[in-house]
Amino acid sequence: MFLPFYDLLYLAEQGQGATRNGQPIGVSPENSLQNVLVAYSLDYTEIPGKTAFETSIIQSLVGSIRNLRTTNSAVDF
Repeated sequence: MFLPFYDLLYLAEQGQGATRNGQPIGVSPENSLQNVLVAYSLDYTEIPGKTAFETSIIQSLVGSIRNLRTTNSAVDF
């Protein structure tokens, strides 16, 4: 993901970690859902049942997390 206004480039690859402008970044050590913010993106699909399945996951999370947001970017400054 590239954020031109901030000149930030985020890259991630499964099993390879993630970087911001070429520097390694990590994740929070927090492991309690009650203390985390969840950000998501939900796109329309013509795959039968996929959207219903994804929204059911979101529905099950809402009661267990601190905050739920949908935005254009999950990057926190």
